Amino acid sequence: ALDSRGFYRKVAELENRNNICSVTSIYTLVTLLEGSKGVMLAYDQAVDEEGASAVGFAALNFFQGE
Repeated sequence: ALDSRGFYRKVAELENRNNICSVTSIYTLVTLLEGSKGVMLAYDQAVDEEGASAVGFAALNFFQGE
């Protein structure tokens, strides 16, 4: 949704229990991109079975206008 305030509010509400890394970097990027349109090009996860953790990553394309 490119809603920086909503993103930050939700992270604070959940006390970052999902362990989102780089919250301030994501917030800054979303703030700069507000008003843009985005398309997700790819999404995947790297899962560490032994550590019971995962990292998600995506490739996105953002553009101005319709």
